[in-house]
Amino acid sequence: MTSHHHPLVITLGKSVGFELPEGAQADVLAARLAQYAGVDTTVPVPCEASADPRATRWLGLCLLLAREVMLAGRMPVFDTPRIVSVKPSAAAPQRFAADIELARVDHLQPRCHDMAIKAAFAACAQMGLPQTPPAQIEVVLRDLHKIAGRLQGLNPGGKSTVPVLRVAHGLGMPFIHLGGGVYQLGWGARGRRMDRSAVTQDSAIGARQSQNKVIAAQAMRMAGLPAPEHFVAATLPQAREAAAVLGWPVVVKPTDRDRGEGVFVDVRDEASLAHAFGKAAAMSRSREAIVEKQVAGVCHRLFMAGGKLLYAVKRLPMSVCGDGVHPVDKLVEIELARQALLPPWSRSEIQPIDDAARAALAAGGFSADSVPPKGALVALRRIESTAAGGVDEDVGALVHPENRRIATKAAALFGLTVAGIDIITTDISRPWYDTGAIVNEVNFAPLFGGGEISRRHIPQFLAQLVEGDGRIPVDVFVGGERAVEVATQRWKAQVAAGLRCFFSTADRTAGPAGHLWPMPRKSLHARAQALALDPGVQAMVLVVQDDEFITAGLPLSFAQPAQVVDEALVSSGGKGPLTRRRIDRLLRILGAPAGKD
Repeated sequence: MTSHHHPLVITLGKSVGFELPEGAQADVLAARLAQYAGVDTTVPVPCEASADPRATRWLGLCLLLAREVMLAGRMPVFDTPRIVSVKPSAAAPQRFAADIELARVDHLQPRCHDMAIKAAFAACAQMGLPQTPPAQIEVVLRDLHKIAGRLQGLNPGGKSTVPVLRVAHGLGMPFIHLGGGVYQLGWGARGRRMDRSAVTQDSAIGARQSQNKVIAAQAMRMAGLPAPEHFVAATLPQAREAAAVLGWPVVVKPTDRDRGEGVFVDVRDEASLAHAFGKAAAMSRSREAIVEKQVAGVCHRLFMAGGKLLYAVKRLPMSVCGDGVHPVDKLVEIELARQALLPPWSRSEIQPIDDAARAALAAGGFSADSVPPKGALVALRRIESTAAGGVDEDVGALVHPENRRIATKAAALFGLTVAGIDIITTDISRPWYDTGAIVNEVNFAPLFGGGEISRRHIPQFLAQLVEGDGRIPVDVFVGGERAVEVATQRWKAQVAAGLRCFFSTADRTAGPAGHLWPMPRKSLHARAQALALDPGVQAMVLVVQDDEFITAGLPLSFAQPAQVVDEALVSSGGKGPLTRRRIDRLLRILGAPAGKD
């Protein structure tokens, strides 16, 4: 059950300098951020203290854009930035110094925040000027897109990471980055770990097998599943021999690439085979290519989770939808214009009509001048791929039980709790043996949350993976020895209630039986995180006795404010009692009411 309190935010404090550009207007900036960058500028950015409302509003808008850039850079920073203070510069009236707080994620490079903030300030300086034309705004947005791309290179994770964590965050489910793009959802006994869409229960052996197309097909044939018929060719003569055995048409693809890269379909003669083999082998690390018998139909992705079908989509190539009025080339122009209104990081992969599009149109009986009927999808590529994009059609309710069975068996064969099973068939509502369908691929860590159909199923996926909101009871007490006494009573009560509850201060951690659990660091921050990562922990009682959290931040997004027993607090650096100002700052971080002078 989700807490009635909004979880406390784990923050990263920073000091920034900025200026109000001459002639820039906050209202103009807000409108353009909403129109061109997809920023919800109605979100209030909290501010604790400011001497200049104009500067505060401008800074708030810049920070909202910075967060959008970080999200596009696959940084899961969902909480709204916070302004602690804004002060004008005595030397320059348009210059300001501010202290801010941003959502913090462990093990992400600190410079990533700086890159996004710097880029946002520069972009807003141009977007806030009334005279800046739309063409220049597009240049600004493309520069931000490049920054987002650099952030993706610095931050481990994949396309599934942010969509899944966004839903988890919205459900009040805490997450901890363990490094390398691996996240734990929930704490202690309720914690479950993910890497993109992969989970702890996925077999490492199965993941390695499934990622090799040749080995995966061999395993599926041995298991009695309908698998691709293919040969591996190291030379063009071997490719010709394979095609002769399989019969035209064939598919040619690299042995070890995914995302649809280097795949050639409808290869019908030796000339096109030579071209396809050369390209595919060059893209393969082994310098070999697969020559495969082409089967009729379209790829259908069945997303399996925990032995059950979560959803299924028909994976159509990048297409436009006919309206019964416009020719194909005009439909493409209209869609390109619509995409141009979105920020670059949210646009589809659709391209102006090129040779590949003309070939796909011809294969479908169309040309660029054709006027397709209303509602008809017109393919602009022969197959769906990550590079060229595609269109998903929800077919979950149509999957024949026999097709569901082979998808379930394929995932189990490789020991994958989560898998994307690709079935090529002309009709997913008919059994595979009636249509000649095959299980084309078994995908480890399949893309999840990339499209609207997929995103709709993330809450159901998380409900299967994590119990409740993933939180375990965590009680936080603040104060000196009296706080330790009160916390000890709570710890014993939790143990008496049957919970494996752990107790910790900065230098002492004890298990439910009272035995000490030695740890290398004298740090409540480190010890709380260590307990959160331990699957044997069902509850925690923590005692805050110093100001470590002011510099280190909260170790966990506590669901309840801390309970202040007294204010006998000391400096974590051993410099004696805390000042009133320092105490109040600590209590604010802990969500507890500040004291009075």
